[in-house]
Amino acid sequence: MEPAGPRLFSDDHLTTTLAPEPTDEGSTSLVLDLESVPNFFDLPATISWITENDFAKVGLQFPDRFIRYSRFIAERIEKETKARAYVLADTSYKSCCVDEVAAAHVPCDSIVHYGDSCLSTATGAVPVRYVLGRLPLNVDEVTKGFRENSAHIEASVILLTDAAYAYSIEELSQQNPQLLVARLDNGEIRDNEKLCLGRLIPRSFSDSTDSSCVLFIGDESSPLLQMFLLTFPYCAQVIHYNPTNQKISIERDTTSLLVLVYFL
Repeated sequence: MEPAGPRLFSDDHLTTTLAPEPTDEGSTSLVLDLESVPNFFDLPATISWITENDFAKVGLQFPDRFIRYSRFIAERIEKETKARAYVLADTSYKSCCVDEVAAAHVPCDSIVHYGDSCLSTATGAVPVRYVLGRLPLNVDEVTKGFRENSAHIEASVILLTDAAYAYSIEELSQQNPQLLVARLDNGEIRDNEKLCLGRLIPRSFSDSTDSSCVLFIGDESSPLLQMFLLTFPYCAQVIHYNPTNQKISIERDTTSLLVLVYFL
């Protein structure tokens, strides 16, 4: 009898709890208690979608900040459906894009994309369900920070948010009526709007070559902001509110925000 091959991994330290919370101040990992996870990640509706469509191999695509919840979600899906769940991480693309290439290696017959999404058109070869999530945001703090840091700005300012904060757009625009707004695509494009990066952009902004500014609400490493600045190079300034640490900052030279993009 041949000796057993070497074990390349161990389950000695597997637990039923989530990974330890990050300790570094700069971490942007999302921290939720277990009771909040199903609602935040829309698990009941996702399970119904899988069951109703009789999917057998479901790819679960997570951005880095959500990856710590992947095991919990995968186990719930496998427990409550007949499907096998495959976690897709470290994607070859930006995390906002559906990674159909990784899913094809399984191959998956469906994909659940978690986190912010550019909502770019997929090939249609595999059904995709988007779960954007809903993160807490102090709208009054955003308004206060914006007003304190925008007095010197004469250019038009457009409000752009990661999808998890999109629910706050209406309240923010009511408090700050001077803002132009990049809305999530809801399938209804008005004559004065242009669809770009999964957002409905006012044509007064998209068609203009005048210097402008972005009020961005989201993670500092968000690919959405990087792609937005590449798409609209006339955005000369960024007012960035980070809901994770509730800090606001101003970038008067957007070139530095794009250095990593060009390098890659």
